[in-house]
Amino acid sequence: MSVSRLRIPRDPFRRRIWAAAALAAAILALAPAGLAEKPAVWAIINARIVPVSSPVIEKGSIVIRNGIIEAVGTSVSVPADARTIDAAGLTVYPGLIDALSDIGIEEARPQAQAQQRPGAAPAMPPQAQQPEAPPSEETQGLTPYRQAAEILNAGHRKVESARNAGVTTTLVAPRGGFFPGQSTLINLSGSGAGRMVVKTPVAYHIQLGAARGFGRGYPGSLMGIIAFVKQTLMDAQRYDVAWNAYRTAPGVARPEYSRALEALQPVVKERIPVVLSGNSPTEIERAIYISEMFNLNLILSGCMEAGPVASLLKQKDIPVLIGVKYPEKERDADPEAREELNAMRRRLDAPGNAAALAGAGVRFAFMSDDMANPRDFVRNVGKAVEAGLSRDAALRALTLSAAEILGVADRFGSIEKNKTANLVLATGDIFATSTRVKYAFVDGIRFEIPEAETPAERPAEGAPRITDVSGTWNIVINSPQGPMDVTLALAQKGTAITGTVSSPLGVTEIYDGSVTGNRVSFKISLSGTGMGDMEVLFSGSIQDTQIAGTASVGDMGSFDFTGSKRPGELAAAGGRP
Repeated sequence: MSVSRLRIPRDPFRRRIWAAAALAAAILALAPAGLAEKPAVWAIINARIVPVSSPVIEKGSIVIRNGIIEAVGTSVSVPADARTIDAAGLTVYPGLIDALSDIGIEEARPQAQAQQRPGAAPAMPPQAQQPEAPPSEETQGLTPYRQAAEILNAGHRKVESARNAGVTTTLVAPRGGFFPGQSTLINLSGSGAGRMVVKTPVAYHIQLGAARGFGRGYPGSLMGIIAFVKQTLMDAQRYDVAWNAYRTAPGVARPEYSRALEALQPVVKERIPVVLSGNSPTEIERAIYISEMFNLNLILSGCMEAGPVASLLKQKDIPVLIGVKYPEKERDADPEAREELNAMRRRLDAPGNAAALAGAGVRFAFMSDDMANPRDFVRNVGKAVEAGLSRDAALRALTLSAAEILGVADRFGSIEKNKTANLVLATGDIFATSTRVKYAFVDGIRFEIPEAETPAERPAEGAPRITDVSGTWNIVINSPQGPMDVTLALAQKGTAITGTVSSPLGVTEIYDGSVTGNRVSFKISLSGTGMGDMEVLFSGSIQDTQIAGTASVGDMGSFDFTGSKRPGELAAAGGRP
């Protein structure tokens, strides 16, 4: 497996590029010839299909190829190269869309919430402290340049949990501040952040209430927050005027550059939608007023008390992302204490809000926001159905309406030829409490959803379920040099993994291998790269017979990989030792 030693560039930037190329070449040297695996082709047959965009097909078939729906209908021929799922007794829905959530978002704690570490030196007394520096954009909550795509974690715990509930796509946005940043639409495949991104940016987000992690000092009141938001938008307008004058008129002084105001230019120029939050009629009317003052392309979020202003929303044709994190009675409240009347009204009326908007003809989708358990998202939409929303309207809001509001209805939201193969196969009505999601397809990748465990089968508290990863896996690593085919032979004992990465050119032992839940990681050491030994870390997640993750070497480069267990060894996949 040795390669000729090359002259290593001294320039740090060129050295890093060279190192990444060396890593790719070294991994490529391990690749066995002729083991490239074609993307899976699936045929779902004998299914009840709910396309949403057209009438229900009581018994039909769907063919998936290269992650796209190739055919759907009652007289679809099953390709010879397709793997078949007999879906008799199952109903196929489009993958559900959570119109705004925190799924997959990883962020550092806001500075305003940072706590002193145990054992750290105490803070300086007031007389010894240095004068306060002027507040930065971050401490003011002014970070419209942040993109959710840059802080995604494909292995986030909520990705799998949401997918198991039938959610295949979600809009995610940075958290914290009054201008927290720009949202990204992602598919919940968990196969690397880059592969999960569907569209970015989708919208800018503005908080008109108390923002997470902020609120100390100015603006510390509702009036101050609104004034801050309005002033920032006016500053962005003036910023554009000042720079246009500088660019077009000689002799004009150059304005000061602002990263935040530069990032807000698409907002004040109407190129990208703006999501403003508000729940009560007053908050909603305030958001509409601000949007009209600055001619914003408005989407409202929250809106759990929007029923009384439904006619206004319809008149102005404002789309709404309805929150379903319904108010709850305080768990630790005095059982004999009388609940405040307004709080009781909000709690009891919240599930019926969607029916009021639907009756007025308002365009809406559902959002979970930062709901702790993604499974509660679909359950709570079911509560809206119980409160009067029709099942058809609820399903459309979870699929095609959400795709329309987010600008991706040409690829998502319904089961149609040439659309992305995001599908949910369930045992019945998606809103029935007895219905179980059996399979989910995300970008054409099949995920088999485990059945709910009985208390006797459930692992001890705090002990993760252990996936059986033993067997031979064919994986494809995506590098700048193109796809590279690698074979993994894995053996497992408890949570420990051993095995090899092999090719006709040689065998490399893996070490430090382990499994936690459905997450797997291990290392190999490569030599003969011209830079000494190089440690490669493989980490990924396994669903059924599919594996996806990254191969990386410190800061020198990382590459996404996907793959599957070799045919003939499928029985062991997804088990528990």
